[in-house]
Amino acid sequence: MMSQGLVERLRNFTTIGKKVNFHEKSAKKRYYELGEVIGEVAVVPDNSLDYKHFIQKIRGREGEISYRYCYYTLDAGERRIVFGQFAPNMSEQAFVELMRKAIERFGVIPLDLLKTRI
Repeated sequence: MMSQGLVERLRNFTTIGKKVNFHEKSAKKRYYELGEVIGEVAVVPDNSLDYKHFIQKIRGREGEISYRYCYYTLDAGERRIVFGQFAPNMSEQAFVELMRKAIERFGVIPLDLLKTRI
């Protein structure tokens, strides 16, 4: 059973200011620095207290903005917070389009999307 202290540590965990590395499948160099997390929204679902799901806003090396969905979780020994294995990254325009499609299909309305200027 997970301790309440670990749950609180994960709930309070932030990725603001973290460097983001990305795996390029087709490139010779496996990983490159994508940019830095400059904003985030996150949730720890009640049915999955050992996972914190994020949407991160990333400023790229040349100033471009992109977004990615990712999660952090506790390692098997429940001692450290570790990055989840998969985290797709997309341009701001692609992210907004994906959110619009979610609204159309599922009726979900993220309030920040209503302020989008694309």
